Amino acid sequence: MEKDVHDFTRKLRLVEYFAEENDSENNESISSLVRNKSTYTPPRNRNKFLDTAVDFLNNQNFVAKNLKNKSNISKNEWQAINYLKDNKDVIIKEADKGGSVVVMNKKHYHDMIMTHLNDSNIYSKIDSNCDMKVITKLKKLIEKYKDCLTTKEKDYLINFRFSSSNFYGLPKIHKSKVIKTVLENQNKEYIEAFEPSDLTLRPIVAGPTCPTRKLSDLIDKILKPFLIHIKSYIKDNIDFLSKCSRQNDENTIIATFDVIGLYSNIPHCYGLEAIEYWVNKYPQLLDRFSKEFVLESTKFILENNNFKFDNIFYNQIKGTAMGTIFAPVYANLTMGYFELQFYDICRINFGHEQHNFICQNWKRYLDDCQTLLQGDKINPDDLLSVLNSVHPSIQFTMEYSKKEIPFLDILIKRNNEKIWMDVYHKPTDTHRCLPFSSSHPNHCKRNIPFILARRICMISENSNEKEKHIDDLRYNLAKSGYPRLLIESGIKRALHIPQEELRQPKVFQNNNNLSFITTFNPNNPNSFDIAKKSIECLKQNNVNGFQNISLLQSKRQPPNLKRILTKAEFSNPEAGVYSCDDKRCDCCQALYINDRYTFKNTNKTFVVKSRFSCDSSNLLYVIFCPSCGEEYIGETGIGKTKLRDRVRVYRQHIKQPEYQQLKVEEHLRTCGKGAFKIFPLLQMRSNDTDLRRSYEKRFQMSFKPKLNKL
Repeated sequence: MEKDVHDFTRKLRLVEYFAEENDSENNESISSLVRNKSTYTPPRNRNKFLDTAVDFLNNQNFVAKNLKNKSNISKNEWQAINYLKDNKDVIIKEADKGGSVVVMNKKHYHDMIMTHLNDSNIYSKIDSNCDMKVITKLKKLIEKYKDCLTTKEKDYLINFRFSSSNFYGLPKIHKSKVIKTVLENQNKEYIEAFEPSDLTLRPIVAGPTCPTRKLSDLIDKILKPFLIHIKSYIKDNIDFLSKCSRQNDENTIIATFDVIGLYSNIPHCYGLEAIEYWVNKYPQLLDRFSKEFVLESTKFILENNNFKFDNIFYNQIKGTAMGTIFAPVYANLTMGYFELQFYDICRINFGHEQHNFICQNWKRYLDDCQTLLQGDKINPDDLLSVLNSVHPSIQFTMEYSKKEIPFLDILIKRNNEKIWMDVYHKPTDTHRCLPFSSSHPNHCKRNIPFILARRICMISENSNEKEKHIDDLRYNLAKSGYPRLLIESGIKRALHIPQEELRQPKVFQNNNNLSFITTFNPNNPNSFDIAKKSIECLKQNNVNGFQNISLLQSKRQPPNLKRILTKAEFSNPEAGVYSCDDKRCDCCQALYINDRYTFKNTNKTFVVKSRFSCDSSNLLYVIFCPSCGEEYIGETGIGKTKLRDRVRVYRQHIKQPEYQQLKVEEHLRTCGKGAFKIFPLLQMRSNDTDLRRSYEKRFQMSFKPKLNKL
């Protein structure tokens, strides 16, 4: 919370500073497409009212001393979460679509991943981590094209902390016939399907800090303006509803096509050929960036897509990674180029009239395509053959019907009179809503009935079907604990908005807003009201820059179950003690980094069998004085009692003797001068407190630490 308040007061100083300053550095930062976050803080004594407001906010205690609300996770639930988190036999992933959570056998998941990575046409093993080599090549590329980049952009592309990407897969449960059958038969909140034979994974390369990430971000921003020139391009559901064709006669067929593994199947040469086509056709969209820079940067990102899985490094030699920032725009432009070739073949095979009909009706969202066909003039299978003849690496599957077919989140329905739209849910969709009892900001929960009803009203065009969906929504919301009046109020608001208005794309205005961002905690006092009063005082005292400022409240989500239980990295980590590498962590410097510890008084060496970090809990540890080397063996609890929390308590008690609870703290303050080192020894598999304390006594008897006898 202190960091959030500090960031906010820094924003206040920047508002006043840039209201007066108009230097060249500021002008350059505005013209840069990308730039690193500034760390500059204007000095004090520029404005006495601003200094008073900043001091007032910094001196406020925004953390509650007395807990008013109980945790929404019980002790038994924390034990279950920790059990799942520490269970080395399973791996937990979010489903590819539908909002489900999938618990898989770890070996089965590993085998499915290896079916992807063993494809030598797409992936190649590399000897070791090549990140430093990539950074070196990146610097040479930036130096080569430095004339078309601003100082801020060059700094953004090179100066950042990087780490290796991780490969993982999201289970496509919505495409598994085995899971659909089990779902129908079991009809429960959770289902059991042991290693379904037809379950596949969507490959993802998670590289939020990989060496090419920043360059990928810049190229994405440069290429996005080209998308509007693709005839078939669909941005989202609203865009599709406004562009989809409603032509209809007795022979009309609704068809959808899906590209098989689009991201991983685009050959580098074909993708670069497509990018070159678009930049040559609309060179004015490049602005100050050269064509050569864009093409060479795109090639650099594609050829340096390195990642690891189970501590083995790979390079993707074909396609682009689903996970890199520019992947969607790259795939869209490649498919736009592909479709131009497809249209030409349609003219040859089906004639000029059908060519125009296909060009007009063909719509695409990334790898999902939809069109209408005149069944008496074109056979759907013939059109599929044409599609699959354009390029050997880009192949399609097809579904078609004269009655109804799903596309995105929309069910396209047809009768003899017209084509109309309805809401579509996949069979594996859980229809799960955020429980009303969940610890989320009240304004979020109050808006959920309206938002969900709004989506139904935006898509559904049949009044009877719309009412069925609204009734289902009432049932699901009531099941999740939402008050009846809140449900009806949200639904009523949505029903009163005309569908034409709901389908209008939102236009976001660049208002003069200032955000106050804090991590949500219902136990903390309302810090936003205090910040708002400070802004009003600055306005009343005519502090520069604040006359037209609007303050926005924004809540950062604390760690949820998904963040706690799922992770991108797959490995059987080597045992030992490791720092968490979090810049904000104050525990790392106190850790004794090693995989073994030799006790002073017995000369016995204890070798750890687990991997420990600052986040470890439910364990035994040894803490020793750096001056005399004497030791103390202690234990931590479960749940939220992590090693870093114990280190924080020791430091507080050492600095403030009035809070001292143990004699060891007095020894560390006098002999150790406040310094100490800590080393985790054993993580308990059981959450039984008595068992953990019995192990603590056993360790004390075995290794005879003197500080335990004080």
